[in-house]
Amino acid sequence: MKPIISALLLCAALSVPLSSVAACVLPVPDGDEVPPSPANLFGKIERVQLPYVVIRNGRTGARQKVSLKGAAAVYTVYGGDGPVSGLKRELQVWVWYRHCVRPTRGIPHVAYFQVFSMDPGDRATLDREGRIIAVPSSPSTP
Repeated sequence: MKPIISALLLCAALSVPLSSVAACVLPVPDGDEVPPSPANLFGKIERVQLPYVVIRNGRTGARQKVSLKGAAAVYTVYGGDGPVSGLKRELQVWVWYRHCVRPTRGIPHVAYFQVFSMDPGDRATLDREGRIIAVPSSPSTP
């Protein structure tokens, strides 16, 4: 009886971390049928000192430093990409951490970094959860 209980406890303990990692769905640059997990952080860039970026949290107003170490590109909400070196103040951003979990200690490492646009003046209207509810209209061409 004890070996069976021990085996069940071991299986349960091993399945918890796997289920939390499996639940993390990162966005796909050109879209996908599977909706991504909610972003861990959204807001605007306050400072860029690569590989670090300081973001003003759109929900709490707090500043959060994240690491882009190892990231080669950032993506727009429309699927385009740009170099990490193109990041600048005031860009509207969404961040997913590795495994979609903020570490208990240290600076979070970014698994996926998304901007609304590489132009700081181009901004979407967001709700309190960071979801886009309105986008700026593009100027009409004569």
